Amino acid sequence: MNNYSNKKLSELIELAKSDDNDAISELISRYQDKIYEMFIALKPADDIFDLTQEALFRMSRSIKKLKKPERFHSWLNKIVHNLFYDTLRRKRHSCPISEPNCDNENSAFGECIIDKKKTPDENTLYCELKTKINIAIEKLPALFRTIVLLREVEGLSYGEIADLTNLNVGTVKSRLARARVILKKELEPYIK
Repeated sequence: MNNYSNKKLSELIELAKSDDNDAISELISRYQDKIYEMFIALKPADDIFDLTQEALFRMSRSIKKLKKPERFHSWLNKIVHNLFYDTLRRKRHSCPISEPNCDNENSAFGECIIDKKKTPDENTLYCELKTKINIAIEKLPALFRTIVLLREVEGLSYGEIADLTNLNVGTVKSRLARARVILKKELEPYIK
């Protein structure tokens, strides 16, 4: 039996394209946590476990269509985001960002990390600011909000965001800039 855990991603992709089930299993093993974290950042309304499983299924089913193995990460991000948008279209509602729970260390976007060097007052102000940021992001139009999350939370490049949202790079940059202006105006009273 081959040791697939030591194989390079490009090798795994080529083996998976040849219907090697062990290679597909290794890809799933490597990327299931990443996909799950992406859904947590996007905050879908549906069950994140089910969405993660569906994304992994789509990845394994359509791996043969991947023409350039070096684009695997962008391709996988597109699968996740398409599934997310499909869910939104089915539900016909926007993607809200919940306020952080400062008592919960595992809260997603906007988590309040307790710094032992800060005083309780400083911690409270920190949590309040994070809450204000989340509320401001939640008020953004859906496409602006999506672009902000993809850029600032997931750290995707402008090109990757353009691929995922079917926009050109200039439009992505423009909408991100407008979203930042809106956020700055909304948060101005809270930031000195």
